[in-house]
Order: sequence, then C-alpha cells, then structure tokens
Amino acid sequence: MAGFVATVAPLLLLFFNSDWFFTREGYLDPWNYVGLFREYLDPDYLPEDYKLARLPWILAGFVAHSLLPPIGAASVLHAIFLCAMSLALFVGLFTLLRRSALAAVVAMWLGFYTPVHGSGGWDYHNTAAGALYLATFALLAAPSTVAGSRFGLASAGAMAALTIHTNITFVNFLPALALVYGWSVWLRVDRRPSLRALAIRAAWCLLGALVVTVVLGLINWNVGRRFLFFGFLLDIVVRFVGDPSNLKTFHLPWSSGFFWTARYLSFLVAVFLAGVAWLLTRRQRGSGEDRIATALVVQFVLMASVWIAWQSAGQVALDIDYFTFVLIPSCFIALAGLFASRWPAWCERHWLVTILTCWAILAAYLVGENMPGARAAAALVASSSFVGISALFLIPLAAALWRPSVVSFALLLATFALGNRLVAGSADYWLTDRCKMQPQVYAAIVDASSWLMKLDPLYRRVRIWFDENELIRPAEGCTVRVAHLANSIRTMAFMGYVVQQFPMPSVDAVPEGSITALTQGDPLLVVVSDQPTVLADWRRRLETLGMTATPVESHHVPVLASGFTLHSLRVSLIRDGAGER
Repeated sequence: MAGFVATVAPLLLLFFNSDWFFTREGYLDPWNYVGLFREYLDPDYLPEDYKLARLPWILAGFVAHSLLPPIGAASVLHAIFLCAMSLALFVGLFTLLRRSALAAVVAMWLGFYTPVHGSGGWDYHNTAAGALYLATFALLAAPSTVAGSRFGLASAGAMAALTIHTNITFVNFLPALALVYGWSVWLRVDRRPSLRALAIRAAWCLLGALVVTVVLGLINWNVGRRFLFFGFLLDIVVRFVGDPSNLKTFHLPWSSGFFWTARYLSFLVAVFLAGVAWLLTRRQRGSGEDRIATALVVQFVLMASVWIAWQSAGQVALDIDYFTFVLIPSCFIALAGLFASRWPAWCERHWLVTILTCWAILAAYLVGENMPGARAAAALVASSSFVGISALFLIPLAAALWRPSVVSFALLLATFALGNRLVAGSADYWLTDRCKMQPQVYAAIVDASSWLMKLDPLYRRVRIWFDENELIRPAEGCTVRVAHLANSIRTMAFMGYVVQQFPMPSVDAVPEGSITALTQGDPLLVVVSDQPTVLADWRRRLETLGMTATPVESHHVPVLASGFTLHSLRVSLIRDGAGER
C-alpha cells in the first residue's frame, strides 16, 4: 500500500495543471523521438539515425502512439515511466532495508523531484532510462537474485541491457550496481563470495543481456531496419570519448563557471557532500543494515566522483542538465542509505500519516503560487542560485542526519519542497497559471508534422520557412512563438529548412541561392505562419528574382483560440514568350 501511494502520488499534480507533463515546443531531439514513435514502421524515416539505438524507448512510444491519440499516448507513456521509476526505487529500497515508510518517502521525493520531469523533454529517452535503471537495481536486490537464481540474474541482465540501450551513459553505472549486489550477497552468506561464484552470476546476467539485445535486433530487422541497431551510436561514443575535442561545441569547462547557475546540480551536491561526511564520520557497527546503507551511499559518491572526472577530462557530464540526469537515480538510492540508521521510528509506525504529509507539502509547494517562504527564498538565491539552493538542501539534511528526530525530518521535508520549487523555476505546475495550454500545443505539433509527412512521404522535398518573431495567442495574455513550433514540427517531420541559418532570416534576407534551389528538382516551400501578409511578402520576393509560387495545399492547425497554417508552395521560374526569364 505504501509503495502504491508513493508511486501514483506525482500524478495527482495533473489535476491542478498538466502543462509540466508534455514536451514543450522548441525542443528538438524529443520531437525526433515522437516522429520515430509514429513512423517506426517506415524504414525511410530516420533510416541511419543514432537515435535508433534507443530502441526500448522507441518501441514503448510506438505502442502507445499506435493505440492512442497524441495527447492520450503522451500522457500514458509519460505516466507509466514516471510511476515505474518511483515504484522500482521503492521495491529495491524496501527489499534491502525492510522499511516501508522510508522506501516510500524516498521514492515519492524522486517522483516529485522536478529535474526528472521530462529531462531533455518528456519524449527524450531519459524518461525511460531512469525507470529501467532502477528496475535493474530492484531486480538485483530481490532475494532470489541475491541467492543466485539463474532466472533472477538473467532478468537483471536483460533489464540492464534495456537500460544501456535506452541511455548508453548508464554503462558507467554497472560497477555501482555490482557493488551493491556484491555487498548484498556478502550479507546473505556472511562471507565474501568467491570470484568464481561472482563470475558465474555475471555470466547469467550477460546471457540475459545478450538475449534481449538479439530480440531487439530481430524486431528492428523485421521492420526493414538494421539488426545492429546500436551501431551508429556506438561509433559516435567511441569517437567522442576517444577525442573530447569533438564535444567542444557543447562542453563547458570548469573555468566557464557554468555551475554558478546550474540549479539542477544543487540537490546532487548536497547529497554528495553529506554522503562524504557521513562516510568519514560514521561509526563502524558491522550490522547488516549498516553494511547495506554503506553500499548505497558509496555507490553514489563513487559515481559522482566519476562524473566530476569526466567533466574535468573534457566530456559533457555536468554542464548540461540532461547529461547529469543519470546521477539522479543513484543520488536517491544514496539518500535512503543516509536515512537508514537515522530514520525516526515514529515515521515508520505512522507510515500513512508520514506519506500523506509528504505528498501534501511537496504538492502544495509545486501547485501553489504564493507558498510561505517561496518569494523570500527565490530572492535569496537569485544572485547565486547554485550555492544558495545547495545550502538550502544541505543544511537541513545535515541536521536530520546528525540530530535525527521527527522535527528535523519535518524541517528537511519543508526545505526539500521549497528547494524543489526553486529548481523547477516554472509556472507549469501552478494551479493559478492562466496559460494551461501545453497539451494542445503538443497535439498541434503532432498534427502539423503528420500532415507534412503525408505531403512528402519520403521526407526529401519540403523546405520549411517561418517568421522568427511571429507569435500566436492561444489564450488571453498567453503567447507561443511560431519559431519554436516550426522548429519542433520540422524536427519531428525530419525535413529541411529553406536555409540552414539560425535564427531564420526574414523573407528579404533569405539568400538568393537558397531560393533558386527551390526551382531545382521538385522541392516544396512550406511557410508556417498565421499572418496572411507573409505569403504576399514571399510572392513579392520571388517576383523580384523572376520566380513565381503556385499554391499546392494548405493545412490549418488550431491551438485553442488561435492557430497557424502550413502553406505549401511550388516555386518555379517565370516563363514568357522568349523562354525562361
């Protein structure tokens, strides 16, 4: 019961505002995935794209979008993996620590933790990767797996493979999982397992991983795609890891000071520092619970240190939030380890009151616009968001660990809820947000992209243009940039721009060569706009270059009280009696 309440609790936020639950316009990569969800059976769609390596995520999205309309498919897909993430963490922690309230509270905190809500966009592969990683953790914690069950080990290996195929970065975390598992086996048999026994268990895990990889490859091959679906991504990883200079466009070195505004690092830093201090100052008790708690803390301190090393080596590790995401599941596992020997007995006895209180406070600070302390805390951390929010998390965490009591944990809960609100930095959760329109915007992008795919089923003819500054107004006082819509539409539809130039130039600033290219072969100019004057501007520009535009089709996409139109035009040279002009 405790696990169920903790698992579904974050979904109750949807009754107040659902905007936080959908990929926003302007994102690119997650919209590629939405395209793959809908067009996976078409081998002409992204035939050699590295994103196909994330096949478990693509297949899950394909099933959802095959059965449901866009908003329903997105809602179900995102809800399943958000709940699965919390549930897997609860199961793993309860199995190891045997404390239902502790496991439920930590799992609920993870479910409410805003940096895991659509990391990189809700349709980005992180949405599934965190859940799969924690499912691997839960399977390895299962008593049968700890006892050496071949089926349990193979299942854990298969889940680990699904995790890595969804986000290859999690391959770094295999030693962390092995550490916790080895410690669990040691605790069960009360002696260190032999290398031979561990090797046999590892072989069964490897077999499970191999079987699930072959199954995924056969599925991909059966629809006309590559059997080695992970090949393209593996090539990229080898190239980037072997030569970090390939990442210089994305990587921010420590010297850039990126971390001063990196709010997404705040809670990770707080738990890391608390974990290091706990390991250095704790008293060796030698009990089974103490050994397990130590393993849970050590695995995160170890992985955070690895991520610091990757960042220092020139890799993208901590300087982008969705690359840092992989540390979050490990962080919350460690949080439970820190709490294990400090958890108030009262919270465990009154587990329902504890869980409901957590839910009420966490939810209130996300959905309430004017919560106590929110504005004062926001002002306090405005000049140094990373340091300020890290301290907001760390100080009450340290107090709860070194002077455990119901009062200190209540203080920690309140400050976590407040810090979580500050990290979110968005009104998408607020009950009073007047611009609750993200589901409709999501559906509009899918609608527009799907129409383009029917217009150009081989994804080769369309060239998209939009006005960089144009806005639509779905509701009073609420605007959406057409440029953000168009970029996401183009990315999902896997089609080209009139000119590869950012920002998109105005009609008169589009290079003549890019316009002339529209007369060669059989391309289609698609103008994304809600302004009728835009087409007149294009006709005027084309006439000055001796060209004309013939309307082919148009498609209007409503977005609440407004909308936009896709105008497809065939551009050709003007001909007169003497021939082409």
